[in-house]
Amino acid sequence: MGLLKPENWSARWITTPGTPEEAKIPWGDWIWNENAKGNNATAYFRLPLTIDANAKIDSATIKITADNGFILFINGQKRGEDNNFNVVNTFNVTDLL
Repeated sequence: MGLLKPENWSARWITTPGTPEEAKIPWGDWIWNENAKGNNATAYFRLPLTIDANAKIDSATIKITADNGFILFINGQKRGEDNNFNVVNTFNVTDLL
């Protein structure tokens, strides 16, 4: 059924001339919760991350979008939300780690 594997697709990000390399967004992974079924289903995702207590974090950034919306929490603190899957949001989360 159709072109379902990544190797079936060939594309590149389209950006404006002079876009800094760090602003370009590589392909991410589509994630889903198979138990969230039906229209307007809500799915929750968590990613446990352990950082060494002696580690010095110079910067930490999250780039995120979601179909149909998201609310981003880091260590229990709300950092942002959006409901436009056409927009990739960038959040500095250094202070939350």
